[in-house]
Amino acid sequence: MPAFATWHEYEQRQWLKPATYQAYVQQKLSKALAWATKEVPYYRDLALGSNLTHYPVLDKKQIWNSFDELQARERPAGGAYQISSGGSTGHRVHVLVDRSERTARLASTWRGDCFPGQSGEPPILPWSGTMYFWGASFLSKGSWQRVSKPLAAWIFNRHVLTSYTLTPELVQRYHAALIHRNPQRIIGYASLLRRYAELATELKLKPPRVRKVIASAEQLDPDAAMTIMNYFQAPLRQRYGCREAGDIAHQCEYGNWHLHSDHIYREVLRADGTIASQGEGRLLLTKLNNRVMPLVRYDIEDLVYLGGKPCPCGRALPVMSKLSGRVAAQLSCPDGRRVSSLAVAESLRNIPVREFRLIQEDEHHCRWLLLPAAGLTPDLVDKAHAKLDRLIGGGLSVQVELVDEIPPLPSGKRMSIICRLLN
Repeated sequence: MPAFATWHEYEQRQWLKPATYQAYVQQKLSKALAWATKEVPYYRDLALGSNLTHYPVLDKKQIWNSFDELQARERPAGGAYQISSGGSTGHRVHVLVDRSERTARLASTWRGDCFPGQSGEPPILPWSGTMYFWGASFLSKGSWQRVSKPLAAWIFNRHVLTSYTLTPELVQRYHAALIHRNPQRIIGYASLLRRYAELATELKLKPPRVRKVIASAEQLDPDAAMTIMNYFQAPLRQRYGCREAGDIAHQCEYGNWHLHSDHIYREVLRADGTIASQGEGRLLLTKLNNRVMPLVRYDIEDLVYLGGKPCPCGRALPVMSKLSGRVAAQLSCPDGRRVSSLAVAESLRNIPVREFRLIQEDEHHCRWLLLPAAGLTPDLVDKAHAKLDRLIGGGLSVQVELVDEIPPLPSGKRMSIICRLLN
């Protein structure tokens, strides 16, 4: 199976000396650019050569408008597969990937998921047992997919607990499955893991014995992290990615983010329009394995801070010190500042609210949907409102609404902020 061989290569490569690792990444980048300028009309017509700094930033609108021109004229063996973004920014994008890209994605995911939960522990191998709390089914359409996906789930002892709506009855059933399966690793949407932990705690269900819990797909605020760790009694780590690119980074046993830069080359677009290999700004990705539709300097509309102190884990994978989240998942203040969902969550610290969502429709008005928990009083709502007003400053009025439900997006994710101005 090619994925096993590729995963083994990725496992070994992360322990290379930094200079050797960087030389390998630069070699892959040169090959990817050479292929793009030779085989892809979009890049061939620009005649940009092998210098990455000469390439323009590629955004989602350009992918829509130039979908055919971004495809290689010579198709790699194994065909092409279409992958669509979740549309959480308001813009759904379709990209093509080839077999090599799919294998590299899987190898990167396995490598990160295999990071141990704590220092001094052995890695958690792919087939050691994983339970997913997911918002969408992993099972694709088509007869072959209906056979191959369950077969892969059996081989890797991987099981998906579809968790769009968690009820006490469903939590009890899932708890029985966790105890029966005895997985070493639990992976799930951050909001679903939190809700499961809340309900399981209320039901006084004994936590399963797992080596690590991985939060994915959504940003994790401190209160949610504490709720999850308090119930599962296991290290909590995060992974970060997008459908167009696959997994981009994982947290290691020391809690530091490591970028899979031997799969995806990364840069940052600073606020002043300059490009850098590290620092704070919008994340730009260049795909190193995909030959059917190579994307160069693709802006996925996420804000990050690349760089940081070397990690004591010893991996050569570069460090990402901060993930600020989606550009469109931030409030746009009248004074030009951007406020992230994590900052808004701080205004709700010690306030009994299960979930919130801020919806900003224009420059001066937004709605703050609050899903109450037991103990929420009008005085506490006013206190939270005052904290948020101080955070965002004047000029942006906030209408508070107590609701019975905050539905997930079609992708199953639960975005805390939706800013129409930044879509």
